[in-house]
Amino acid sequence: MVDIEMGLLNMTFNSMKRCDYEKLPHRNWNHETNYSSVVIVKSKYKHDSGYAIMLVIGCNSDGIPFEIAASCPDYLQIKTKGEFQVDCSYSCGAIRFYSFTRQNFYVGCALSSLTIEIK
Repeated sequence: MVDIEMGLLNMTFNSMKRCDYEKLPHRNWNHETNYSSVVIVKSKYKHDSGYAIMLVIGCNSDGIPFEIAASCPDYLQIKTKGEFQVDCSYSCGAIRFYSFTRQNFYVGCALSSLTIEIK
């Protein structure tokens, strides 16, 4: 387990590299969690389907990435009734989903496919 206090929480979305995201602790695969935003990072692994496996990173209420919500999906389904914003970090090409209207990102169980609901 990574000592989160030793620098990772002080890193910003735009300064983190893939190796920094990979050091975050993993959430239990069968938990369902609300996050203030989520970050999608391409892992270095390929799924049996031939697509890249994605790391889905959960962010705390300050928008700081703090845990890997899923490290197995090759497919994401995003359900929403509201609006959300997307940006991309320059350092590693990570994609961040967030909401100016303070909607939560509800991440389901970590399976081969993963559903993210924005509520």
